[in-house]
Amino acid sequence: MYQPGLEFVATFVACLRAGVVAVPVPVPRRPSAVERVRGIAEDAGTDVVLTDTSTLATLSDTGLSGLRLVRSDVLGEPGGPRAEPEPHEPALLQYTSGSTSSPKGVIVTHANLWHQARELDELWPTRPGEPTVSWLPMFHDMGLIFGLVLPIFRSSPTTLFGPEEFVRRPVRWLRAISDTRAVTSIVPNFAYERCLEKVSAEERSGLDLSSWRYAINGAEPVSAETMHRFMDTFSECGLSARSVVAGYGLAETTLKVAGTAQGPSSALKLSAEQLRGGRAVLARAGEPAVTKVECGTSSPGTEIRIVDPVTTMRVPDRAVGEIWVSGPSVCGGYWNRPEETEQTFRARIAGDPDGLTYLRTGDLGFVADGDLYVTGRHKDLVILRGENHYPQDIEATVAAVVPGKGRPTVCAFAVAGEVEERLVVALELDPSTPADDVDREAVATAIWQEHGVVPAALVFVRRGKLLKTTSGKLRRSAIAQSYLDGMLTSLSSSDEVPEPSVVAAQRELDDLLDWIDDWALRRVDTMLMDERRSIPPHVVLDLARRGVLGMQVPRAEGGLGLDDSGVLRILERLAGVDLCLATYVCDNNILGVRPILRFADESVRGRLAPDLARGRALTAFALTEPGAGSFVPSISSTATRTEDGSWRLDGVKSWSGNAAGSDVIVTFAHAYDERGRSLGMTAFLIDTDDNAVRIGEEELTMGMRSMVHNTVVLDGALVGDERVLGKVGRGFDVANDAMARARLMIGGLCLGAMKRCLGVAVGYARRRPISTGLMVDNPVVRETLSDAAAAVRAVEAVVHGAASLFDARRPVSELVPLVLKVVCPELLWKVVDDTVQTLGGRGYIETNDVPRFLRDARVLRIFEGPTESLRMHLGSLVLHRRPELRTLIEDELGDRDAARVLTSMIDDVLAAFEQWSFADTVEGTRLLQDRLGAVVAAGVVDVLVRRAVDPDDGSGARAWAARRLRQAHRVATERPAMLEAARLLEMTEAEVTRAHKLASRKPGVRLEVDALVAGRDTAGRPRTPPPAATTPIPAGTANTGPAGPAGADVALWRRRLTGWVAERAGVGVDQVEDAASLQRYGIDSVAITELVADLYDVDGLDVPTALVWENPTIESLVREIAVLAAQAPSGQDRELFEAAQSRTTEAM
Repeated sequence: MYQPGLEFVATFVACLRAGVVAVPVPVPRRPSAVERVRGIAEDAGTDVVLTDTSTLATLSDTGLSGLRLVRSDVLGEPGGPRAEPEPHEPALLQYTSGSTSSPKGVIVTHANLWHQARELDELWPTRPGEPTVSWLPMFHDMGLIFGLVLPIFRSSPTTLFGPEEFVRRPVRWLRAISDTRAVTSIVPNFAYERCLEKVSAEERSGLDLSSWRYAINGAEPVSAETMHRFMDTFSECGLSARSVVAGYGLAETTLKVAGTAQGPSSALKLSAEQLRGGRAVLARAGEPAVTKVECGTSSPGTEIRIVDPVTTMRVPDRAVGEIWVSGPSVCGGYWNRPEETEQTFRARIAGDPDGLTYLRTGDLGFVADGDLYVTGRHKDLVILRGENHYPQDIEATVAAVVPGKGRPTVCAFAVAGEVEERLVVALELDPSTPADDVDREAVATAIWQEHGVVPAALVFVRRGKLLKTTSGKLRRSAIAQSYLDGMLTSLSSSDEVPEPSVVAAQRELDDLLDWIDDWALRRVDTMLMDERRSIPPHVVLDLARRGVLGMQVPRAEGGLGLDDSGVLRILERLAGVDLCLATYVCDNNILGVRPILRFADESVRGRLAPDLARGRALTAFALTEPGAGSFVPSISSTATRTEDGSWRLDGVKSWSGNAAGSDVIVTFAHAYDERGRSLGMTAFLIDTDDNAVRIGEEELTMGMRSMVHNTVVLDGALVGDERVLGKVGRGFDVANDAMARARLMIGGLCLGAMKRCLGVAVGYARRRPISTGLMVDNPVVRETLSDAAAAVRAVEAVVHGAASLFDARRPVSELVPLVLKVVCPELLWKVVDDTVQTLGGRGYIETNDVPRFLRDARVLRIFEGPTESLRMHLGSLVLHRRPELRTLIEDELGDRDAARVLTSMIDDVLAAFEQWSFADTVEGTRLLQDRLGAVVAAGVVDVLVRRAVDPDDGSGARAWAARRLRQAHRVATERPAMLEAARLLEMTEAEVTRAHKLASRKPGVRLEVDALVAGRDTAGRPRTPPPAATTPIPAGTANTGPAGPAGADVALWRRRLTGWVAERAGVGVDQVEDAASLQRYGIDSVAITELVADLYDVDGLDVPTALVWENPTIESLVREIAVLAAQAPSGQDRELFEAAQSRTTEAM
């Protein structure tokens, strides 16, 4: 029993040499500590306490009477022979800290000390003479081994000082490392935190930590955040990130069990929900997560096993269990406690053929990729409603949100309630922080969001009131008992916790989900809705009353205030009832209400939001046009500024769902000013009761029959500036935002319908008898159903993973919604089709629901962009913006290995296409984009599935996703096989002629068959000119040619653009036709952006993107660009002319 100093060193070594069993204990300062020393002496069976004069002088009437206090500094020379101790004999008794039980003496043998020192030296090797610095107390295993035993083993110098010195001035520790050029120093996590808090920038400027190779973090839970901040802060002092490592150990293994050889130690961001269920699964973006730091691997000869503490059977990688250890550093047992020794040190794994005995550490953890991760103490584990919660994680969450100086001490524990266990959180407050200043709801909200549980009580206590062990660990069991005994004095009049608003919202969402199923059974006749092609008013009213038609309207404005994940869950549930009804709700919320909430003028938004929230106002989205489809740049509707400042809207929109029953419609048109100059695509909000807005004919659709689709005619509708959504000329922003979210929600629709069909198919197969037994027992049928089950699980992971990215309130790559739209409808179609096939003839009967799902599912492969077009667009994006894909997978999804594999696959596809020749280079480019899109979509799905699906969940989803990625890669690297267009037309001429002849011409709601289907040229609807005296011309001048500085300007710009298109498409200049559409040469939205940027960077010409869309051929575009060049400020036109001429020469 010594104060820090050399007298302890000399006495401890003397005990080892003399074969005397040493029992290091701290100098007692409080009555409770005195009792602990007496208890240790009694347990060890001794009454001799070695100390020195200086230590003895600090002890007053300490209650150590009855013990013989022997001062080693006044003893004479030792007498008598000294016997060398045997390796198996005890060297010391290391009494445990007692964080979960009373202290027990761990028998550390001489062999244990030697093996431990050897393992440490092999893991963190040093050269002769390289120093160590330690301020850890010698009565603690980490201070004793690292501060004394290891330096003796290495014959290297060590600098020692007391923990009080560090606590008062943390910089003294770092200065000692700097001054002595120390290589090794280990401390607990709190010490690194204290340095970050207390060491000033001025003090850091005098430190040189470049010699510090092993900055080891151990003895308590390691914080990844602390380690990263310490690395970042002290890198300016020469500290290398490779030096900062973590380790795990305990007294029962002498010290170390595992450690990271070289830093920085990696960390896994795990799903908090999955971890509560005992699975280490990477968290999705935006999902509540817990970070666990890698503690490395064990040394040769030491075995680590993760074992179920109840069944004593090994668990697989990434499954949480108790950490069991076997090896030469495992100690001999507990002194004079044979039963506990047998239980703890002699454990055997059930079914283990080796028959090894193991130490049960009592700690929980898992192994991933060979590395150990520690999650918490088994005895400290808080189990609430069957889920495991690690108190350290809850404590870290609370500490991050409580105000005050420094990091507060927090203790989380469970107490028995009347029905179930309840969580209690006690925390020490800084004296400067009144208890009433702490926002209890904010604390409870943080706990709920991260851990999915609300504490039953928050107890605020003064600093120093939470009981700790001698090594600074929380004594959670003792604190819990103190709380139950009423001895934990609270600073507040009440410890009650208000229910967080997020919890109330979640409960409302759960109630709404339950209501949908019950309501659907009572009130929704899906077959009648389909036959009558309408949704009954009572169904719309029911949904409106429950807020389902305005789900994202903020609660303050009367809405549900749901995030994307919440809306997704509602749509998923509705789609399982009726896919058309769910699509109706989706369109109203996402394509109608969302643009208003996000982009409408505040006066309009404020007036409409309450009505939208409760379905008193319904919305529609009108984008598609007869001649343009849903391709925004090609729409022909116009919005012309009138003399009184209004906008006149003219045009025709087709296939607008909900339009006939809506109050307001979100629509799009090309805007022009009073002089006819193009202002770009613009979004507007129009009222359907405007006489100039006419709801036209209804389309008789194959599916989605209960949601009526109409033509919308804009015949001079006048709106003011307050009805512009967003900014004039920025309609693309509105459309892209709405469609990105719509593509996410389409994933939810697909998921809900897939689950319903899977349930129907499996339910049928398990009851349907066939000649060989039940249908489900037939391997061919079961293979189909298994594939569908894996697809459902995969889509669930992908869709909810994507929703969490959007809910994280960070920019989300446009690749994500594109992947959802490319993948989910195709999988839905397959699952529905397989369900029809499984049901056989019953699948063809309308009353069995499945035919309706088949018809409704078909349009989702077209709606919001056909799969093929979007797949090519996805491939084009990746082809020209590959870093964006890598950023998505590496940074947003956190999977570097997947990024590497996918990059390699993309390279394979590019290499394959380079080997093939195509008669039409543009055709080859489009095929390449399609193949790349398929590979990237499968790759992103694979990453999202592996993030969310546990390897042992039994669904087969991970293998399914990996298999689809391999298939996409294989197909993409196979040479395309297809007929030339001319040959295809020649072969099918008879079939085409007969098809046109037999096309139905019976009147219906539409009075004629579509012109293209009937084989006639499409007249379309001519672009409606604005009612101005002069037809508006983009860019502001006539199309007859520019009044440029030189007569050859148009020809010059034609050569410039022709050269650019040829270079971009990879064809000869002579192959580019002036009158051909730019799209023919692969000039899509990505390429147009590049063209505009190139014209600006190289030619100094500011060309609006909309101008390129509005002039889709070189012939029309060069005239407009020549006009812009001619209108350049004086002195610039000749420079533009010469720059373009130079570029043209280079291109030629």
